[in-house]
Amino acid sequence: TAASYHAIAIALSLMEAYPLSVQHEQTTLQILRAKLGPDDLRTQDAAAWLEYFESKAFEQQEAARNGTRKPDASIASKGHLSVSDLLDYINPSHDTKGRNVSTLKRKSYVAKWRVEKLP
Repeated sequence: TAASYHAIAIALSLMEAYPLSVQHEQTTLQILRAKLGPDDLRTQDAAAWLEYFESKAFEQQEAARNGTRKPDASIASKGHLSVSDLLDYINPSHDTKGRNVSTLKRKSYVAKWRVEKLP
């Protein structure tokens, strides 16, 4: 369970949702302290992650106060998509005209190979 909360905290941080990362890492830390004690390396690691997330949340809050442009977290709005759709969003396999990039690369490679093999 602690590992799941930590994974969610990491994922949220990648979306720059640091306050939510803090909440999930706090839960991680509570679980680890209760099960393993404060001296366990995993508990200490969770405490370090929590400190990191808190610092990032603070930086984000300060940037908002100062009117600094908020970092793009557009992927955060894609939470309703399936995993495969999210992967396509992160690493699209089609170019802007809707053509399959891997097919285009393969055709380009084959054409280049044929030209190189000509006598």
